[in-house]
Amino acid sequence: MQAKKSLQSQNVFLREWKPYRAKYLFELLSKDAPPSEQHCGGCGTVEGDFFRCSDCWSPHWYCRTCCVKEHQQHPFHRIQEWKGSYFSSTSLKNLGFILHIGHGGGVCPAAEDWDDGDDDQLVIVDKSGVHQHQVRWCACKDHPERHIMLFKMGLFPASIEQPRSAFTFQCLDYFHLDSMECRTAANNFFNKLRRLTNKTFPDSVDVRGETLT
Repeated sequence: MQAKKSLQSQNVFLREWKPYRAKYLFELLSKDAPPSEQHCGGCGTVEGDFFRCSDCWSPHWYCRTCCVKEHQQHPFHRIQEWKGSYFSSTSLKNLGFILHIGHGGGVCPAAEDWDDGDDDQLVIVDKSGVHQHQVRWCACKDHPERHIMLFKMGLFPASIEQPRSAFTFQCLDYFHLDSMECRTAANNFFNKLRRLTNKTFPDSVDVRGETLT
């Protein structure tokens, strides 16, 4: 009996699913609504702007501070901001997130007194899309060159001298598999990442980090 059930056709499965179609649609549309308990999942505040993550498993939404805190180890997640009646795409950079390069992603002791004006802008291409980040480099006396610091953090720099963009190892591995199994050309793959970043206007994604949000 179990073996027979495992060989059911797709049509059989669809007939089983059909009575639940309205329920599935309701649950799908509910994902674009705010949670019933509208408070920060981190600190519990009910005031200020609220955000959710498209990539986190947790359905919570967060205030600005807690969203940044929750993503210290997830800098390439995609963030949405609640605008009162809909969610709008934003970025961790817009929330004030700083990507620390060196010390395993932690704050460099020698850079704690840095002014925000000393930070660099870096475009990072991940399998989730194209991201722009405010970067704070390790400032220790014996720190390695910046392109080496990026590489040690799992980021392949696009240039050696003064790198302004980099690719995550996960992105490069994904492209390798895509090219092997789907024969995807590099340009097509990058266009796909642009569309992941901005589904409506993928051509507006600025890979130089000047207008990307």
